[in-house]
Amino acid sequence: MDIIYLFLTAFFFAYILEPICRKIRTIIDNKAASTIMTIMFGLLILCGVIILALPILDRELARFKERLPEMISFGYIEIKPIVENLLGSELKKIETFKSEIIAHIKGHSSAFSSTIISFIVSGTNLIVTIIGWLIIIPVSVYYLLKDWDGFTATLIKVIPQSYREDISDICAQADKKLKLYFKGQLLVIGMMALYYTCCLFIIGYESWFAVGLFSAILLLLPYVGFVIAFLLAVLTGILDLGLYMGIVATIIIYSLGQLIEGFFLTPKLVGEQIGLHPLAVIFALLFFGSVMGFTGLIIALPLTAILTTIAIKVLEKMSFNF
Repeated sequence: MDIIYLFLTAFFFAYILEPICRKIRTIIDNKAASTIMTIMFGLLILCGVIILALPILDRELARFKERLPEMISFGYIEIKPIVENLLGSELKKIETFKSEIIAHIKGHSSAFSSTIISFIVSGTNLIVTIIGWLIIIPVSVYYLLKDWDGFTATLIKVIPQSYREDISDICAQADKKLKLYFKGQLLVIGMMALYYTCCLFIIGYESWFAVGLFSAILLLLPYVGFVIAFLLAVLTGILDLGLYMGIVATIIIYSLGQLIEGFFLTPKLVGEQIGLHPLAVIFALLFFGSVMGFTGLIIALPLTAILTTIAIKVLEKMSFNF
């Protein structure tokens, strides 16, 4: 199963890079050289993103670690009057638990991190994953890009002659819709990153850029990504603005953001790009999410676009026969 996942990942990267490779090949008339240039270009972009993101992430994590004991103590003081009437004798246990958490964070976070790192490094799964990402995926991407036309031509030859033209047409339309889908997703992420960073900056978040950008990127994971982003923003808001202001401001900003993204941007910028009505986008997310769970949410829109293309082609064929 891991091997299948690695090759599917390689195919995804090759599919994304193929238009770039085709453009480079018009300049460099050598398949091997143009393929290597394409992969280097992709790695350059990936490394650039990592180099830019890691310092920000490291700074925010260090700051979060420093202020986490303060947040726990502050939050405990604020909610203590509310819970002491409800919990009664259990309050002493909560006091002890709170002290243990703070002591652990202050005194044992480094040792705990070292233990986790040592355990991960020594694990066989990590070694296999590293080999996969560093060898199997790049090599697979290279050969897929280098022989992309031959690869697709071979797949078409497998199809019976009577269906070949129709299936080739369906694949071409599906390919066009998938590319428009990725373009639409990038537009949604860009606009939501602008929305979150501006809103968080205005209300006084110190980590406005990191939290806003991370929240937008997490939208690639429908629903689940929003929940993770919201919880991260709540914790950061409590640190920067205090308990009540942090929670209230975050709820307002992220509720409005969810409405904008879910009912306007995604249906308009993604749904219309791939030829789906806004209502169809919402229905597709709900349907595939309920049937296939988390995976269904991720593949709902591109899969619906492909199925719609197939259905239209089948109906055209049926009407032509009649």
